[in-house]
Amino acid sequence: MLKQLSLILLLASSLFSAKELLTDTNIIQISSYATYNNGDITFRTATSGTICKGYWISKDMPGYSVISNMAISAYYSQASNLTINASSDASDSWPGLSEVQFCKVDSIHFKKGDTPLLMMKEEVADPDNP
Repeated sequence: MLKQLSLILLLASSLFSAKELLTDTNIIQISSYATYNNGDITFRTATSGTICKGYWISKDMPGYSVISNMAISAYYSQASNLTINASSDASDSWPGLSEVQFCKVDSIHFKKGDTPLLMMKEEVADPDNP
């Protein structure tokens, strides 16, 4: 029941904050661009989100090295228990594509088994309406 309630809260928060949350997935393709937009990384997952058909990480983002290392680790380990939180706002869509939306990654989470996923307050609820 707690797992279901947590998932409902996470999904509801994505409706109000232009965020999309994808759970229990894995990365099936990852690409790196040496010269495009200063070294972006893009990746696709086994399941697509409602809006996000892929995800991207900008070299200019704070936390780029940590987030990109987690994405690469997830790809090589074939982890199937990823949760990805990304901005689904069209203004944050990766500029390298026009036909589908690749969303800008805010966070990547790994978990093992039925361990509850701990996320930042901002990822779980609307900070303006606690």
